[in-house]
Amino acid sequence: MRFTYIKITRTHTGSSFVLVAGFVTRRFKISQNNVELSVNYSGDGSNLPEALTSFIVYRIDPETREIGSTALFELFDSGVGADDVANDGIFTNVLAVCSDIAGESFGFHVVPVLNGVKDASLPFVTSSLNAVRSYLAASGIGGGVGDIISNITETSIEDLTLVIEYSWPADQPDLDTGTFFLGNGVGFRCGSSTDYIEFSGDNTSTGGIETARIRLGSSFAGGLWSLQVSVFLNAGWYSCSGQGPASVTVFTEKPSNDGSVIVGTAVSFAMDPGCQNACSNMLVARLDVQVDELGGNVVVAVLPAAVADTPSA
Repeated sequence: MRFTYIKITRTHTGSSFVLVAGFVTRRFKISQNNVELSVNYSGDGSNLPEALTSFIVYRIDPETREIGSTALFELFDSGVGADDVANDGIFTNVLAVCSDIAGESFGFHVVPVLNGVKDASLPFVTSSLNAVRSYLAASGIGGGVGDIISNITETSIEDLTLVIEYSWPADQPDLDTGTFFLGNGVGFRCGSSTDYIEFSGDNTSTGGIETARIRLGSSFAGGLWSLQVSVFLNAGWYSCSGQGPASVTVFTEKPSNDGSVIVGTAVSFAMDPGCQNACSNMLVARLDVQVDELGGNVVVAVLPAAVADTPSA
């Protein structure tokens, strides 16, 4: 059985708890946090079955060791989003967790998937009983988080696409999202895809992903903005059917010379969705894009809702 590690990637908003995972420690000013869960088999690449496509993640009670019956999400080795490198034997994804009790532990259990079917009989099944633990901020464990979650940088705006993935765990139903760019919105009752913003569609399932793609390059080339522009991210549980935190992952895409897609470094963070029956009006983040006059030196600042302005939907 190989080493399984979990690390905190980024968070924002407001309580006084620390989550500690693996060898990474940070202090957070809120109760919701994103953890990056990875199963690392990079040293055993030649021993991995070719049919191994992912790992399914379940909760496991740290005290009773009882494994939850509902799968939370899957870990992938795709090189997209939270997973940095494809086919390196490290399967990764992110999950938003919430704690308002000092000393609370979170445990996870992973089962491999071969050809689309989970197989608990394989030696790749593993558990981490105390993968993440919360501490009072007064304990001094961990570090602080600033107003900017992170920056994404690119050398050129040409043909650049900004991808926003909203995801929620499989024990929560129907998260609705609204993404706004240049006065247009996409999402449930927020609007449909346009030439410069593409929406994957309303996902009403228990656990899922909704994706918006912002065509920064073509909109810049078309003269619709210059030097700077903002993208507003909204999210809320439909009809208050879900609860708790969810996750957002932001990354870039651009075409290569051979026609393939180059995926940039991802930034992932937890959010606190609202609750509504129409277009979501709960702002969860803002993305500020800046370029120079020639379209170079692109910087995307990922800002939490606490410092972002309310969009005009």
